[in-house]
Amino acid sequence: MTEMTFLSFSKSILLFLAIHLGRNMKFMRKMLAYIGRIHPSKGLDVLVKSLPLIAREAEDFMVIIAGGGPEAYMRSLLGLAKKLRVEDRVRILATFARTKRYPF
Repeated sequence: MTEMTFLSFSKSILLFLAIHLGRNMKFMRKMLAYIGRIHPSKGLDVLVKSLPLIAREAEDFMVIIAGGGPEAYMRSLLGLAKKLRVEDRVRILATFARTKRYPF
């Protein structure tokens, strides 16, 4: 099942979580993590479109996309992954802006 998780953490914590979640969801030895703004201008659809080709060469390959951006675009990436039958190889960890700052 393809899923998107919303978090409010720094990018370094997101990287740790991406690796941890990737290992716990399904053991994958080869992993590519993108951390940054999730936006159509970044070409993440090209990355998702390349997964069927990569999957033929590396069975245990996974992509984790972490960052903030339009939810509609994130959902379109997940839809593309499902259409290409690589939804089990894609995880999106989405951040959102904090509306209130805390003193810690």
